Amino acid sequence: MKNSTFINYLLCILLASPAVVFAQSPMGEIDENYQYDERAGRKWTEKSPGSLPAYPSDRNLVLFNTTPSGMEYLVDLVSIMPGKDNIVRLTVVARSPSNSRTVFFEGYHCGTKRYKRYAVAGAEGPLVSLDNPEWQVIIDVPEQRFRQDLLSLILCTQLYRAAPKNIIVDRLKYKTYREDNYDD
Repeated sequence: MKNSTFINYLLCILLASPAVVFAQSPMGEIDENYQYDERAGRKWTEKSPGSLPAYPSDRNLVLFNTTPSGMEYLVDLVSIMPGKDNIVRLTVVARSPSNSRTVFFEGYHCGTKRYKRYAVAGAEGPLVSLDNPEWQVIIDVPEQRFRQDLLSLILCTQLYRAAPKNIIVDRLKYKTYREDNYDD
């Protein structure tokens, strides 16, 4: 009977352990059960995105993704800013089949696979900052597939770190993201 009790005890510990790990978000999200442990090191903080980039020029846009409905997603190469906080910030243009545009400046966190929209603009600009933007989970739905592909194929390394700007630009311009094995 002692053996059975010991095994049950071990199972309880093993099953409870992942819950403790996942409750501690590296993004500092609000979680009523979260208790920061100072032994884990310094808490992650996002660096300011700084000033907004200029409204994108057509000559700096590279087509990244096209949906089955014909929506195109283009990236402004000039706006790409990988940060030491593991966030890549850039401007994306969503262009419909009727050529209407929505422009947004977003940050993509390579470690948590989330995004934050900092600013938006219509077809003529300029970019307008959003009040209190929040980090959003990228859900696997067709409308967000471009974000998932940006994170997994373009912006991040295989070790979930922000890739250097020159690597990101090459992946976009030359479509090398399927072949390159760049890592830090």
